[in-house]
Amino acid sequence: MEYPAPNIVSLTLQIESRTIHIHNIYSKSPNSYTHINQESPIFKLPQLLSKPGEHVLLGDFNLHHPIWGGPQCFTRHDMADELLRVVNEADLQLLTPPGTITWEARGQSSTVDLIFSSTSLEQKVISCYVDLNLESGSDHHPISTQFSLERAPQVVKPRRNWKKMDSEGIAAGAQHLRPPQDMHSSMDLENYISYLLRFINQLIKNTVPWFKLAPEYSYK
Repeated sequence: MEYPAPNIVSLTLQIESRTIHIHNIYSKSPNSYTHINQESPIFKLPQLLSKPGEHVLLGDFNLHHPIWGGPQCFTRHDMADELLRVVNEADLQLLTPPGTITWEARGQSSTVDLIFSSTSLEQKVISCYVDLNLESGSDHHPISTQFSLERAPQVVKPRRNWKKMDSEGIAAGAQHLRPPQDMHSSMDLENYISYLLRFINQLIKNTVPWFKLAPEYSYK
């Protein structure tokens, strides 16, 4: 756990070869829709989001914008454009469904608690929703976000190890090959071809060992 700046907490997870940085921030509400608060932790994010690995950015941003507020959002902070610039430069994607009510008080509601992630993690999202089971009495609703990071081995098929075949065994076995006799019809030819294929398959089975490739893994 790290505290790179006031109102920012960062946690780095190492899952196999995957490095995931999770940044949780709190940004005070601007004094007005046009006010740009240079002290906001939003302006500390570019350095954090440039670290190698994948990123999850979440927190209470206290900003209104139709991109996450949905069509019912008729207000827009200039600071929200600054946030969008930061996440776009870091290639982060918004995971919070637009229009999700994350804050309610005094008869008002809005979408101010957001979560963004790297594109590679966006493709692993199982769900992102307001989970009422996690309610603690706050006027901010808890957001539950789940990713699928399990790795699944690919199906591995055994193959013949031709480099370790028994060359002497093949030569010895070939001595038992029955040469073709006089063939007077296409049926005679087909019968001999069938016999030849069975002979070759049996010879390979007895002289060329099987082996399995090392499993290859990919993330779901």
